[in-house]
Amino acid sequence: MGKKWTLISREASENAGIADPLCVPTALAKSLFEQVGGIVVLRNVTRVFYDKVYRHPWLKTYFEHIDQDHIASQQAEFMQGVLGGPAIYRGRTPGTAHPHIEITAKAFDLRQELLRQTLVELCIHPDITKRWLALDEAFRKRLVKDRANCRKRYGSDKIIVAPPQSQ
Repeated sequence: MGKKWTLISREASENAGIADPLCVPTALAKSLFEQVGGIVVLRNVTRVFYDKVYRHPWLKTYFEHIDQDHIASQQAEFMQGVLGGPAIYRGRTPGTAHPHIEITAKAFDLRQELLRQTLVELCIHPDITKRWLALDEAFRKRLVKDRANCRKRYGSDKIIVAPPQSQ
């Protein structure tokens, strides 16, 4: 069996003391979680991101009655595993956590733009930002749905309807 190779950013390869900025043996490649700066940076990203979400005039309506610190903490734990760090998140997957929420393509796009702005604002390397946003984009098909495709998780759940501005 031949060597397995991984593409990494120029910055990560220089930090590892590797001359070739494009390919390194997989065993030497750091996870995206490590490249971003670990849990401290990840928690800061989610805090700043949710500050933006909770200030947005209509995106915040998705999070009424949900404590911002709680949701930011959950998101940091979830993304830690997605980015290749220790998998400590024990909650639901995005598809099973949000079946009762009408998430339009416009709302998903706006959320992703706020994430992009946050990553740029916090000086996350452009290569890492691009990879992070690609991982985030992979959740689109599980989350974006119209009202007709929403379903309750529990009998007591209410269907959360997208605000008119998100249509």
